[in-house]
Amino acid sequence: MPSKNDTTEPIRRRDLLVSDDPFWPSISLLRLRRQLLLPPSVSDARLEVAAQIAVRKAGGEFAQWRRVLRARGYKRLQDMKAHGPLSCCYVHAVEAYAIKALQYNVRVIERLRGLAGRQVDE
Repeated sequence: MPSKNDTTEPIRRRDLLVSDDPFWPSISLLRLRRQLLLPPSVSDARLEVAAQIAVRKAGGEFAQWRRVLRARGYKRLQDMKAHGPLSCCYVHAVEAYAIKALQYNVRVIERLRGLAGRQVDE
């Protein structure tokens, strides 16, 4: 007999990462995983954290574009008819920053694992 805590619904992965700034398009974590050719060993949570870092950094890099377009009356990048090239550049920047964040985390974890085996002199 199942307990009260058992659930019959599977845990759903969060696919869309919404930027802090609604000007920029949402990032599909599934698409990001495919684009970066990530192995299954990279967890969804780890990818999401890397993507959040990447979205913030890309938003900072593209802040001047956002300011200029908002001054022209655009509330979201998608409101602009010819937003394709800028959207593409933004997504590529997110991809690049996500890879960088994932690589940095791997280096830190490997370094910590190496330090864990050392004895500390007291």
